[in-house]
Amino acid sequence: MNNDNYSQTEDSIHATSLSDEQCSNYQYFADKDINITDYPDVINNYSFEQSLEDYSEKIKLYSCVKQKKLQCEFYSNMFTSEKSNIVIEDKDDEYEELSLIAESFNIDVNSTIISHKLILQDLNIPEEILNELLCLQYERANFCKTLIKLKNDKIVSIHTCYDLKNKDIYNSITDYMSTIIVEKYLKYKTFNLKQQQRIKDILLHNFLFYNAYFC
Repeated sequence: MNNDNYSQTEDSIHATSLSDEQCSNYQYFADKDINITDYPDVINNYSFEQSLEDYSEKIKLYSCVKQKKLQCEFYSNMFTSEKSNIVIEDKDDEYEELSLIAESFNIDVNSTIISHKLILQDLNIPEEILNELLCLQYERANFCKTLIKLKNDKIVSIHTCYDLKNKDIYNSITDYMSTIIVEKYLKYKTFNLKQQQRIKDILLHNFLFYNAYFC
Protein backbone atom coordinates (compact mmCIF):
# COMPACT_ATOMS: atom_id res chain seq x y z
CA MET A 1 0.00 0.00 0.00
CA ASN A 2 1.24 3.45 -0.84
CA ASN A 3 1.90 5.17 2.48
CA ASP A 4 1.80 8.60 0.86
CA ASN A 5 -1.82 8.04 -0.15
CA TYR A 6 -3.03 6.31 2.99
CA SER A 7 -0.98 7.72 5.86
CA GLN A 8 -3.03 8.73 8.92
CA THR A 9 -2.08 11.90 10.72
CA GLU A 10 -3.22 12.66 14.26
CA ASP A 11 -5.12 15.66 12.97
CA SER A 12 -7.04 13.70 10.34
CA ILE A 13 -7.99 10.95 12.78
CA HIS A 14 -8.99 13.44 15.47
CA ALA A 15 -11.19 15.23 12.98
CA THR A 16 -13.52 12.22 12.71
CA SER A 17 -12.98 10.47 16.06
CA LEU A 18 -15.68 10.66 18.69
CA SER A 19 -15.65 9.98 22.41
CA ASP A 20 -17.64 7.25 24.16
CA GLU A 21 -19.81 9.99 25.66
CA GLN A 22 -20.62 11.42 22.24
CA CYS A 23 -21.67 8.00 20.93
CA SER A 24 -23.56 7.03 24.08
CA ASN A 25 -26.96 7.24 22.38
CA TYR A 26 -25.82 4.85 19.64
CA GLN A 27 -25.02 1.15 19.69
CA TYR A 28 -22.05 -0.29 17.85
CA PHE A 29 -23.29 -2.47 15.01
CA ALA A 30 -20.40 -4.96 15.31
CA ASP A 31 -21.50 -5.68 18.89
CA LYS A 32 -24.69 -7.35 17.66
CA ASP A 33 -23.97 -10.98 18.54
CA ILE A 34 -26.17 -13.16 16.36
CA ASN A 35 -26.09 -16.94 16.22
CA ILE A 36 -26.72 -18.07 12.67
CA THR A 37 -28.39 -21.31 13.84
CA ASP A 38 -31.13 -19.29 15.55
CA TYR A 39 -32.49 -18.31 12.14
CA PRO A 40 -33.37 -21.56 10.30
CA ASP A 41 -35.92 -19.82 8.06
CA VAL A 42 -33.29 -17.40 6.77
CA ILE A 43 -30.89 -20.29 6.13
CA ASN A 44 -33.52 -22.40 4.37
CA ASN A 45 -34.66 -19.52 2.13
CA TYR A 46 -31.16 -18.30 1.35
CA SER A 47 -29.94 -18.30 -2.24
CA PHE A 48 -26.47 -17.06 -3.13
CA GLU A 49 -27.45 -15.81 -6.58
CA GLN A 50 -30.64 -14.18 -5.36
CA SER A 51 -28.86 -12.50 -2.47
CA LEU A 52 -26.21 -11.09 -4.82
CA GLU A 53 -28.93 -9.69 -7.07
CA ASP A 54 -31.02 -8.26 -4.21
CA TYR A 55 -28.11 -6.51 -2.51
CA SER A 56 -26.76 -5.24 -5.81
CA GLU A 57 -30.09 -3.67 -6.73
CA LYS A 58 -30.33 -1.94 -3.36
CA ILE A 59 -26.79 -0.58 -3.64
CA LYS A 60 -27.83 1.11 -6.89
CA LEU A 61 -30.49 3.04 -4.95
CA TYR A 62 -28.02 4.93 -2.76
CA SER A 63 -28.24 8.69 -3.16
CA CYS A 64 -25.37 11.14 -2.70
CA VAL A 65 -25.76 14.71 -1.46
CA LYS A 66 -23.41 17.47 -0.34
CA GLN A 67 -24.47 19.27 2.82
CA LYS A 68 -23.30 20.73 6.12
CA LYS A 69 -21.89 18.36 8.72
CA LEU A 70 -24.80 18.88 11.10
CA GLN A 71 -27.26 17.99 8.34
CA CYS A 72 -25.80 14.49 7.98
CA GLU A 73 -27.91 11.84 9.69
CA PHE A 74 -25.06 10.55 11.86
CA TYR A 75 -24.36 13.95 13.42
CA SER A 76 -27.91 15.27 13.25
CA ASN A 77 -29.26 12.31 15.24
CA MET A 78 -26.41 12.39 17.71
CA PHE A 79 -26.46 16.05 18.58
CA THR A 80 -30.22 16.58 18.57
CA SER A 81 -30.82 13.64 20.89
CA GLU A 82 -32.62 14.58 24.11
CA LYS A 83 -29.87 12.90 26.13
CA SER A 84 -27.09 14.77 24.35
CA ASN A 85 -25.78 18.08 25.65
CA ILE A 86 -22.69 18.04 23.42
CA VAL A 87 -21.78 20.95 21.22
CA ILE A 88 -20.71 19.83 17.75
CA GLU A 89 -17.47 21.23 16.39
CA ASP A 90 -17.03 22.39 12.80
CA LYS A 91 -20.75 22.04 12.21
CA ASP A 92 -20.60 24.10 9.02
CA ASP A 93 -17.95 21.93 7.36
CA GLU A 94 -18.99 20.61 3.95
CA TYR A 95 -19.75 16.90 3.94
CA GLU A 96 -20.93 14.30 1.47
CA GLU A 97 -23.52 11.73 2.53
CA LEU A 98 -24.45 8.45 0.86
CA SER A 99 -27.92 7.26 1.86
CA LEU A 100 -30.26 4.35 1.26
CA ILE A 101 -33.90 4.87 2.30
CA ALA A 102 -34.94 1.30 3.04
CA GLU A 103 -38.16 1.44 5.05
CA SER A 104 -40.33 0.23 2.15
CA PHE A 105 -38.17 -2.89 1.74
CA ASN A 106 -39.12 -4.26 5.19
CA ILE A 107 -35.54 -5.44 5.81
CA ASP A 108 -35.05 -7.29 9.09
CA VAL A 109 -31.67 -6.29 10.51
CA ASN A 110 -30.81 -9.68 12.01
CA SER A 111 -31.78 -11.54 8.83
CA THR A 112 -29.59 -9.13 6.88
CA ILE A 113 -26.60 -9.87 9.09
CA ILE A 114 -27.21 -13.62 8.69
CA SER A 115 -27.44 -13.24 4.91
CA HIS A 116 -24.13 -11.35 4.87
CA LYS A 117 -22.54 -14.18 6.84
CA LEU A 118 -23.95 -16.77 4.43
CA ILE A 119 -22.63 -14.84 1.43
CA LEU A 120 -19.17 -14.72 3.00
CA GLN A 121 -19.35 -18.45 3.69
CA ASP A 122 -20.19 -19.15 0.06
CA LEU A 123 -17.44 -16.85 -1.20
CA ASN A 124 -14.92 -18.63 1.04
CA ILE A 125 -12.44 -15.76 0.83
CA PRO A 126 -9.05 -16.71 2.36
CA GLU A 127 -8.63 -15.39 5.88
CA GLU A 128 -5.49 -13.41 5.07
CA ILE A 129 -7.38 -11.47 2.39
CA LEU A 130 -10.31 -10.78 4.71
CA ASN A 131 -7.90 -9.58 7.39
CA GLU A 132 -6.20 -7.25 4.92
CA LEU A 133 -9.56 -5.83 3.87
CA LEU A 134 -10.64 -5.46 7.49
CA CYS A 135 -7.47 -3.52 8.33
CA LEU A 136 -8.19 -1.19 5.43
CA GLN A 137 -11.77 -0.80 6.61
CA TYR A 138 -10.60 0.29 10.06
CA GLU A 139 -8.42 2.85 8.33
CA ARG A 140 -11.31 3.96 6.11
CA ALA A 141 -13.48 4.35 9.21
CA ASN A 142 -11.19 7.15 10.41
CA PHE A 143 -12.53 9.23 7.54
CA CYS A 144 -16.23 8.36 7.51
CA LYS A 145 -19.15 7.56 9.78
CA THR A 146 -21.92 5.06 9.05
CA LEU A 147 -25.30 5.07 10.77
CA ILE A 148 -28.01 2.42 10.41
CA LYS A 149 -31.41 3.62 11.57
CA LEU A 150 -33.77 0.94 12.87
CA LYS A 151 -37.46 0.76 13.75
CA ASN A 152 -38.85 -2.42 15.31
CA ASP A 153 -35.71 -4.29 14.20
CA LYS A 154 -36.25 -3.23 10.58
CA ILE A 155 -33.71 -1.15 8.68
CA VAL A 156 -35.22 2.26 7.97
CA SER A 157 -32.18 3.82 6.35
CA ILE A 158 -28.39 3.57 6.02
CA HIS A 159 -26.13 6.62 5.89
CA THR A 160 -22.40 7.04 5.35
CA CYS A 161 -20.88 10.51 5.50
CA TYR A 162 -17.42 12.02 5.27
CA ASP A 163 -15.84 15.46 5.25
CA LEU A 164 -15.27 16.62 1.68
CA LYS A 165 -11.68 17.34 2.69
CA ASN A 166 -11.32 13.59 3.26
CA LYS A 167 -13.17 12.45 0.14
CA ASP A 168 -10.03 11.70 -1.87
CA ILE A 169 -8.46 9.55 0.81
CA TYR A 170 -11.79 7.80 1.50
CA ASN A 171 -12.09 6.98 -2.20
CA SER A 172 -8.43 5.94 -2.40
CA ILE A 173 -8.83 3.43 0.41
CA THR A 174 -12.05 2.13 -1.15
CA ASP A 175 -10.32 1.78 -4.52
CA TYR A 176 -7.44 -0.08 -2.91
CA MET A 177 -9.87 -2.48 -1.22
CA SER A 178 -11.52 -3.01 -4.59
CA THR A 179 -8.16 -3.81 -6.17
CA ILE A 180 -7.42 -6.40 -3.50
CA ILE A 181 -10.81 -8.05 -4.00
CA VAL A 182 -10.19 -8.32 -7.75
CA GLU A 183 -6.48 -9.12 -7.87
CA LYS A 184 -6.25 -11.46 -4.89
CA TYR A 185 -9.60 -13.18 -5.08
CA LEU A 186 -11.92 -12.67 -8.06
CA LYS A 187 -9.32 -13.19 -10.79
CA TYR A 188 -8.82 -16.73 -9.52
CA LYS A 189 -12.54 -17.55 -9.52
CA THR A 190 -14.99 -18.45 -12.28
CA PHE A 191 -17.62 -15.79 -11.59
CA ASN A 192 -18.89 -13.97 -14.67
CA LEU A 193 -18.39 -10.21 -15.01
CA LYS A 194 -21.80 -9.31 -13.59
CA GLN A 195 -21.23 -11.56 -10.58
CA GLN A 196 -17.77 -10.10 -10.05
CA GLN A 197 -19.12 -6.55 -10.00
CA ARG A 198 -21.88 -7.52 -7.59
CA ILE A 199 -19.51 -9.33 -5.25
CA LYS A 200 -17.11 -6.42 -5.21
CA ASP A 201 -19.87 -3.88 -4.52
CA ILE A 202 -21.41 -6.00 -1.77
CA LEU A 203 -18.09 -6.54 -0.01
CA LEU A 204 -17.18 -2.85 -0.10
CA HIS A 205 -20.55 -1.92 1.42
CA ASN A 206 -20.57 -4.82 3.86
CA PHE A 207 -17.23 -3.78 5.34
CA LEU A 208 -18.70 -0.37 6.22
CA PHE A 209 -20.97 -2.20 8.67
CA TYR A 210 -17.96 -3.33 10.69
CA ASN A 211 -17.62 0.23 12.02
CA ALA A 212 -21.26 1.27 11.81
CA TYR A 213 -23.49 2.51 14.58
CA PHE A 214 -27.21 2.00 14.83
CA CYS A 215 -30.05 3.73 16.61
